[in-house]
Amino acid sequence: MFVHLCKLSLIGALSYTGACHHQQQPQMPQQPSASSAGQSRKTSTARPGRSRRAQGEQTRNNILEAVLRLIHRDGYRAVTHRSVAKEAGVNYSLINYYFANLDELLEQALHYQVSRGQAELTDTWKQVFDYLAQFTAAERRTLAVRRQLCDHFAQVATDYVVRQIRHRPEGLVMEMTFAFELSVSAELRALAMRYRNRYLEDFVRLCRLLGSRTPEVDAQLCLGTLQRLEYEGLASGRVSRDNIHRQMHRQMAWLLGLRD
Repeated sequence: MFVHLCKLSLIGALSYTGACHHQQQPQMPQQPSASSAGQSRKTSTARPGRSRRAQGEQTRNNILEAVLRLIHRDGYRAVTHRSVAKEAGVNYSLINYYFANLDELLEQALHYQVSRGQAELTDTWKQVFDYLAQFTAAERRTLAVRRQLCDHFAQVATDYVVRQIRHRPEGLVMEMTFAFELSVSAELRALAMRYRNRYLEDFVRLCRLLGSRTPEVDAQLCLGTLQRLEYEGLASGRVSRDNIHRQMHRQMAWLLGLRD
């Protein structure tokens, strides 16, 4: 009997010890895989970098927009490092950080405003040439089609001029200032004229497709009329769609050899 009781006591003790060991054994935390750890490190380090770059780009654009507003409101001579910093609401030192000197600031402001309007300009010319492509060269020589082209292109030009005056006045003033202001440096004036010549290329193409004998000259006249109407609208502060349409229609009628 005594031996039997000892055996039972020993079995109970061993069972209790095993159960305690099972309950108290800590679970090791699951280690992330090398790929997931690397991805985590990549994400944690990449986001701040992208955020800083985006913030820097926004600050730079705010400075360029401040230049456009200053020229539009106060004129070209009002642009200084301090006036731009005040207009943009940034520290003076940031102007020197992003731009080496005033000429570079003005040059980059011109690039910036041209790039903002490039998408609309490209889309407008695409509409023009897509419409023209509906007609063969022989059809474009007929009186009925030429009148149709005249009406359509006069309307497209009118809509474009009105949008520029109403929605891009700062850009128009800057283009006019850099192209015709005598006090502007030769480098800035040359840059403005290069952009103007890029606009001219599409007018030359249009004049050729319409059968002009002197497409380069006719393109200069068309572009000159369009820009004059833009500047007149800015100077007067009024946008007369009817007046713009009459002049653009007359310009296109002359180009197409029509009589109103």
